[in-house]
Amino acid sequence: MESNMGLDGMLLLPVFLNHLSNMTEMTDPLRARKSPDTGVGDADIVSFFPDFEWTLRDFYLSLEIGGQLMTADEYLENSLKTKQGSDQKNQTFNLPRLCIQKFFPPRKCFVFDSPTHKKLSQLETLQDDELSLEFVQQVAEFSSHIYTKSKIKTLPGGIKVTGPRLESLVLTYVSAINSGALPCMENAVLALAQRENASAVQKALSHYEQLMVQKRQLPTETLQELLDLHRASKREAIEIFTKNSFKDEDQSFQKELQGDPKNDSWIFALAVLLSSTLVYNSMGTINHQALEQLHYVTELTQLIRAKSDPTPDEVEDSTEFASFFPDFVWTVRDFTLELKLNGHPITEDEYLENALKLISGENQKIQYSNMSRECIRYFFPKRKCFVFDRPTNDRILLSHIDEVPQNQLERTFVVQSKNFCSYIFTNAKTKTLRGGILVTGNRLGTLAETYVNAINKGTIPCLEDAVTTLAQCENSAALQKAANHYSEQMAQRVEFPTDTLQELLEVHAACEREAIAVFMEHSFKDDKHEFQKKLVDTIERKKEALLLQNEEASVKYCQAQLEQLSEPLMQSISRGVFSVPGGHSLYLDTRKLVEQNYKLVPRKGVKAREVLQSFLEQQSAIEISILQSDKALTDGEKAIAAERAKKEAAEKEQELLRQQQKEQQERMEAQKRSFQENIVQLKEKMERERENILREQERVLEHKLKVQEELLMEGFKEKSERLNKEINRLKEEIETSKKSPSILSQILDTAGTVFLAVLPGVGKAVGAVMKVFSAIF
Repeated sequence: MESNMGLDGMLLLPVFLNHLSNMTEMTDPLRARKSPDTGVGDADIVSFFPDFEWTLRDFYLSLEIGGQLMTADEYLENSLKTKQGSDQKNQTFNLPRLCIQKFFPPRKCFVFDSPTHKKLSQLETLQDDELSLEFVQQVAEFSSHIYTKSKIKTLPGGIKVTGPRLESLVLTYVSAINSGALPCMENAVLALAQRENASAVQKALSHYEQLMVQKRQLPTETLQELLDLHRASKREAIEIFTKNSFKDEDQSFQKELQGDPKNDSWIFALAVLLSSTLVYNSMGTINHQALEQLHYVTELTQLIRAKSDPTPDEVEDSTEFASFFPDFVWTVRDFTLELKLNGHPITEDEYLENALKLISGENQKIQYSNMSRECIRYFFPKRKCFVFDRPTNDRILLSHIDEVPQNQLERTFVVQSKNFCSYIFTNAKTKTLRGGILVTGNRLGTLAETYVNAINKGTIPCLEDAVTTLAQCENSAALQKAANHYSEQMAQRVEFPTDTLQELLEVHAACEREAIAVFMEHSFKDDKHEFQKKLVDTIERKKEALLLQNEEASVKYCQAQLEQLSEPLMQSISRGVFSVPGGHSLYLDTRKLVEQNYKLVPRKGVKAREVLQSFLEQQSAIEISILQSDKALTDGEKAIAAERAKKEAAEKEQELLRQQQKEQQERMEAQKRSFQENIVQLKEKMERERENILREQERVLEHKLKVQEELLMEGFKEKSERLNKEINRLKEEIETSKKSPSILSQILDTAGTVFLAVLPGVGKAVGAVMKVFSAIF
């Protein structure tokens, strides 16, 4: 971008310079710095002033001096020469010349003849061939210079002014002028930098996110691949930022782009929390530098908590880490050493364990690398190492190694890779939380979301809190699965109406047993048994609804059968067939036939007696009427017959009552069986969990004892003794688990009370309930 000053050639350049007063006032309306110490220096102004070109139109002089030809540039420079002397006239003559010399080091001059000898008023209508040859050549030379030499406006520091930046600068300068302030280059550049750097950060972050989405292939990559992808994407993002940003002296925008330096550590912590096998990938050898790079492991105690509310006298969370940390696999690529120690061959695992031995010395670097060694040994009980030779020595193949066929790779590398894959596929197990809780895909998603939410809130991810959150989700799902299983199985196995109540209750007991097993399989950490209580309540309500449905089906079926069987009887009554001497006896025989045929109907259900009893009660008034009108019977015979009818009705009522009492007993027995089944399966689940915890405790104790022994052998007696507190605490916990304090007492105090509240029928027979417990325990 250049500044062009044009004037008519009718004025001599030296004369015009005396009138160029605005050039001498440049330092008054402009400032280069926000707070200049002693005014504005020449260097400050020159640093952002444009190139200066003076064009003279209709030039009529000869370009010569002293009879010697000169160029237009020489003509300009000769005109800028100053005069000696300090008088006012000379100062006025020199001032504009000095300003141009100081502020515009790159200067250029072009002179143009008159374009035509015709009237200049006709200039715009002239064709190219009507212009003078000298003028056309001069314009061509000028245009060539502009197109070739002019450059993009550049601010101090090489900041190029693009279209949007130019607009921003103009607005800033005009705003300053309108407010009565002096336009300041530094302020304008700072304002521009704020906008540009914010935009650069956004571009870089967008680029980072696109790379991570395009290249990431979860859940197949290892932690190292994820970290490598993160670093590569971050590096490209920083390059994008660097290209689009400027004047970020305090690096505030770059810090914003890079974010919290703990990001890599958080990724490592999340990998530890979520994985069952952690593969750490490094190159060369396992040396001091490699261990220093694995500094993330030393930060885990600050990034992870095992318990949500540890007691004051409890050992720090790091002692709990070994119980839930993943297996640790260290893979060393491009391995450059022989697997030997003191001249004897060693295995890859022995190489790793030897590298993890602590080094004596007070040197800070040694102490720092020892921290990584200690943490790996303390936190990761199960460790494995694999070393890999370089896949190929061909540099061309290495540049695109992902595309190289296996037959072109080094045989040793192929064998090593197969061994590694075989180990991972064979030994890597499902992620398991404390108590033997398997982490399925959905559970993994819930855990990851819980941990990330904690990090985003600025809190430390806590395993116990995450498991509690997970348990709420999983137990709700387990409750629904169990309830659905019960409903589905009952619908498949029961055909209404059932012949007896016991038949339905036996199917109910089998389906309930299965439903409880489904709940036990998918639930965990239901310490207050609130979800199991909901299951008991849900199944009890479903059972009652099914019992009612069974009764309604029985009533409907029995009424339909009785209506069909009693139709001849009802027609005979309507026709007055029984209103004759001896009609009462005929009526009894006909009604008895109805009852006999009704008894032969199969699968009438639980309401068979009740429906028959209701039918007979309806017939009692008809029988009395027929009895009273039967002239073949004496009054005494009628009285005897009436008494006999009452007795039979009373006997049937008692029989119905006994059936109802039996059914009530069967219902209560079913509730007791339900109570017993819940307690039995809960006891079995608690026993399994106790055994899992005991195995974990013994595994951690074995690990701690091994670490203690190794430290002692390596000469670190003080460190070895420090483990005693952790070891003694573990031994106490193991002894407590082995003694297994009365599970019966725990169940009676919690689950028993809860279930009795849901199953009121059980609570009415406390003695029977205690017999149930006696049978179980």
